[in-house]
Amino acid sequence: MKNILFVIVLGMIAFTACKSKKNTASAASSATSTTSSSGNNPANSSSLVTATGNTSGKVSHQYRSAGCATVIICTQDGTELTLIPKEKLAKEFDVDGLEVQFNYHTLKMPQPAGCTVGMPAEITELSKK
Repeated sequence: MKNILFVIVLGMIAFTACKSKKNTASAASSATSTTSSSGNNPANSSSLVTATGNTSGKVSHQYRSAGCATVIICTQDGTELTLIPKEKLAKEFDVDGLEVQFNYHTLKMPQPAGCTVGMPAEITELSKK
């Protein structure tokens, strides 16, 4: 009886150990794939986690007529990225065509009314270029 119980416990330990390793490997591969994605599609905004280092961009009011106040347009890896700041920019930075440097973190939230292009982002360490 003790032998049977020992074999069952040993089998359960081996089963959970193998399952844990498999989940860890799949989680690592999914983390790698999500950090390599980019684009302007709001559906991909969850895959864009954060920008590393300072990012350069240009403040724009090109969507103001549609109701989207201010956006920051930057180019990363040859792709144009439109960021919609969560908080209103300070008056000194809310100037059309102003070159700025900043860090950002994309947010999982709906786009503000009137904004059909871009993705919401928290802008930090904003400075004039």
